[in-house]
Amino acid sequence: MHVQIKRLPTVGQQNPRFSKSELNLEKEISPDPFVFTDEMKEKILAQRVGDLTLKKFENRLKAIEGMSQLSSSNENTVSDSNAGDAWLSQAVALIEKDSETLKMVSNRYRITKSIQERALILDLMIGAGSKKVQDSLTQLLNEMIEKNEVKPAIQEQLYQRLGILEEPDVTTVQFSLQQVDAIDKKNKGDLLPKDEMQRSAWITAATLTSKNSEHQEMNQGFYDKLSKTIAKAQSPFETEGLILAAGNTKNEIFVQSIREKGVQSGDAGLRNTAALALGSIPGEASDQALLTLMKDSNENIVATTLRAYRDRDESSLDKNWHEFQPLAQSKSPLVRNELLSLWESHPNKLNSSDIKVLKNWASNANNSGENTEDENTLKRVITLIERYSND
Repeated sequence: MHVQIKRLPTVGQQNPRFSKSELNLEKEISPDPFVFTDEMKEKILAQRVGDLTLKKFENRLKAIEGMSQLSSSNENTVSDSNAGDAWLSQAVALIEKDSETLKMVSNRYRITKSIQERALILDLMIGAGSKKVQDSLTQLLNEMIEKNEVKPAIQEQLYQRLGILEEPDVTTVQFSLQQVDAIDKKNKGDLLPKDEMQRSAWITAATLTSKNSEHQEMNQGFYDKLSKTIAKAQSPFETEGLILAAGNTKNEIFVQSIREKGVQSGDAGLRNTAALALGSIPGEASDQALLTLMKDSNENIVATTLRAYRDRDESSLDKNWHEFQPLAQSKSPLVRNELLSLWESHPNKLNSSDIKVLKNWASNANNSGENTEDENTLKRVITLIERYSND
């Protein structure tokens, strides 16, 4: 980028050589984009790797295997508590940079009996996330599934990790869709009660398709299948998992299904799940469904709806901001706490009317003679008032 700056006269200096337009900075920006070359990527990876070598890495993993095995109640522990952030960053970079290291961790995953080591390897591979690492990861999962070498709870954990990938490769997305089809075939098209693996497969596939915008035709086939499966869901467990999957697609085509199966349900748990799912889907239709849930008689559902609004886009918040203020009168500490959290997340949207409500909130708590609010809540209220006044 080339920036040309003309020297301007100092304050008070008269200089007829400069026209009015010339008193602005002139920038000539090159149309050529900055190219992040493979060589630059390699240098950055090398810096991140530091002094970590394949041998040191392997010895660290073997040491973890030598530790006391975790109890079955802690099977879902996913990290090495003794691994510092610096080492984890080095390990992720080395996996991404060095093919031999990738082979080593893949083989360690195959042979180790340590649940802790397997979980750590899985997290490190997900952290690396490159195409070659994803290919190795899905190969590992396929091997384990085909040989039936993994407990359903661990297989469920593996599916969930795939959903964490920030940039899933198309082959990883295809793998997740194939797992949905495989489980569906195994179950003869039925939704089995309490089948955690089936539930996780749906949720993971939905999450990955939301990050797979370049292959809409493939996504659409999955969405059609998900819509039909939601329609035939019977038990709350089945329905809950599918509603979460629908929300994870971030696609507004599922709002009506979530309304019918969740928002309009007599089951409070399903309505609560619907609030979570709708929070991930942008658009007017999901806003309307969320506003319905915000008037629910169940405080947990109202609180979840407010929590969902924290991450809504600006247009959604601007359009519905006035709907939140009445909840300050709620008798539920849970609801009031979530309202405060929403306001704290978007303090720039507070207006004079909101501040008036907050001042009344603080005043009533101080004058009531009752301990209606804990000290921390009052501090939060006062902080919001002071921040608005200072702005």
